[in-house]
Amino acid sequence: MFPRKPDQFWPLLWGGAAALLAGGLVLEHEFGRPGVGEGARPPARVADANLLPPFRLDPEPQAGTETLARPLFVPNRRPPPPAAAAGEVKKGQYVLQGTSVVGSLAIAFLKDVSSGKVEAVAKGAEIGGMKVAEVLPEKVVLRSGEDSETLPLLVAKGGGNP
Repeated sequence: MFPRKPDQFWPLLWGGAAALLAGGLVLEHEFGRPGVGEGARPPARVADANLLPPFRLDPEPQAGTETLARPLFVPNRRPPPPAAAAGEVKKGQYVLQGTSVVGSLAIAFLKDVSSGKVEAVAKGAEIGGMKVAEVLPEKVVLRSGEDSETLPLLVAKGGGNP
């Protein structure tokens, strides 16, 4: 029934697969025609969109004062403090948490006393209206105009075991 040599088997297999595919196509062509939906169709209906009116702010100027005074996405719901005047360093605003000095790259980690947020700033960058003038392993100098503040790195010295 089957040929004994493998070289004779593959043409028969491919021929059978082609015959099955051709038979399936003929059956689909003859019996696969849909009977529903033939003929003219009625026109599509247009949907009515019930939209909201356009957004407008209240024209009264005092209407949103409380919303502006207490911003929603600020953790303490208070507006930011006013910026320091130019040329004036607000002393005690930052505490030095650490430094990283590698070659010409010098980074200081400064903690804002009021918010508790620690920021990494490179030498020459600006933070809170002050320029980071100098970053050394044990101190950082902040300058604003002629005024400056030196932040020392406070490290607890261990007594060691006797």
